[in-house]
Amino acid sequence: MKHLSQIIDKFLPEYRERYVFTAKLRCVAFIGFWVIYFYFLGNLFSQTKGVAIVVFAAFFLNVIAYLNVRRGRRLLFSFVVELISDLTIITAIIYLTEGPYSPYYTIYLFYVFVAGILYSHYLAAFVALCSAAYYAGFLLLCDIGAIPPLVLDFGDHLPEPTYTPFAHLIFAVVFLAGIVYTLKVANFFSQQRERMLEERNRQLKEANRVKSEFLATMSHELRTPLTAIIGFSELIIEGVMGEITDEQKESLKEVLHNAADLLELINSLLDLTKIESGKMRIDARTFDLKETFRRVGGTIAPLIQKKDQHLSTTIRSDMPPMHGDERKIQQLILNLLANANKFTPEGGNISVEARYYPSWEDIKSHVEWWRKIESAASSFEKGGVEIVVADDGIGIGGDHLEQVFEMFHQVDGSVTRNFGGTGVGLALARKFVEMHGGRIWVESEKGKGARFTVVLPMSVSNDLCLPSV
Repeated sequence: MKHLSQIIDKFLPEYRERYVFTAKLRCVAFIGFWVIYFYFLGNLFSQTKGVAIVVFAAFFLNVIAYLNVRRGRRLLFSFVVELISDLTIITAIIYLTEGPYSPYYTIYLFYVFVAGILYSHYLAAFVALCSAAYYAGFLLLCDIGAIPPLVLDFGDHLPEPTYTPFAHLIFAVVFLAGIVYTLKVANFFSQQRERMLEERNRQLKEANRVKSEFLATMSHELRTPLTAIIGFSELIIEGVMGEITDEQKESLKEVLHNAADLLELINSLLDLTKIESGKMRIDARTFDLKETFRRVGGTIAPLIQKKDQHLSTTIRSDMPPMHGDERKIQQLILNLLANANKFTPEGGNISVEARYYPSWEDIKSHVEWWRKIESAASSFEKGGVEIVVADDGIGIGGDHLEQVFEMFHQVDGSVTRNFGGTGVGLALARKFVEMHGGRIWVESEKGKGARFTVVLPMSVSNDLCLPSV
């Protein structure tokens, strides 16, 4: 039942809501048929009553389908009944107007057009196929004589010809009115959908604003007592408040270590909320990237040693100074290394390497990834730096390569349980890279490690910031 509902939603969007309008259009078409019928063939009802009965029967089936749809029952069956009934009425009109030689086969085209405008191109394609099959079947039955030609006896009265300018005017008015009504209905639902999307977008923005405010408020509220915990723990460890045993000191060091981790997470959340609100800007100044690498290596060293991993750092000795936000670049490198440390087993290898390219032309001539930053080529006129953090850890599946940079994202539940983490570090790293006008991506296979590449321009201005989300 759920699968059937999904099919209806895809091929017959807002079917019940739109059905009211199509029912009105069918009623107008039915009335119009009889007006035109009695105008041209009113004196020949007895000779064409078979066709009239078929049209009435088809309309009656449409009424039954209408009642089903209004009650929300047998939607797919009702659609099939309506389609057959409509095509039968159209074919009856063609039969009344010279049969296989009738020029009014174009009513099929109008029917397909209405289906496409009111619903979807999927439905229009299906209706087109059914119309072609119906018309082809009608022509075949006429050709083999199964449907006899309609020969009418007009007696002493000349028939009203259907090819006169006046007749064409009547048909044109009917079709134009139908087209205008159809477009009106389509426009109504289009505007309704736009209003719904605008409202949902407004709600999402409001929810995002509330979320950012909540994170910012809670982060501030948590950071204040956490700073006190860290401060008093350090005082107790240093013996300022009296002597403590070695066992107590080790326990306090564990408290201090976890409190520092929590404080780092809170600071990351604060940075993310500032970025999303558009309040964080680049504090650009000239700095030495080699010194930044040295500080990051010192910070990550205890974690590397704890897992007996090997960290190799490669950076040119003649690397020129960068002009950017040193704190943010240092944080993004640290986040990438912390991620590599977390997902690399004990005894594994981690490497971080920086390469300098003096100009955009040099980038294009030496690396294959230049197309990934081609849209930001103007930012790299003064050159760029490529920072690569690689490991031989558990790797990332191909379907998660983009998702790893989403906030609070973890590849799956098992990774969350085995390795911990909140999914903030890589999200923040990407934000910092984008603030500098750079690009970040990852290349990886499951079980074969990961390779994160960051490309940054050598110089950015202070007025760069991420727009409000």
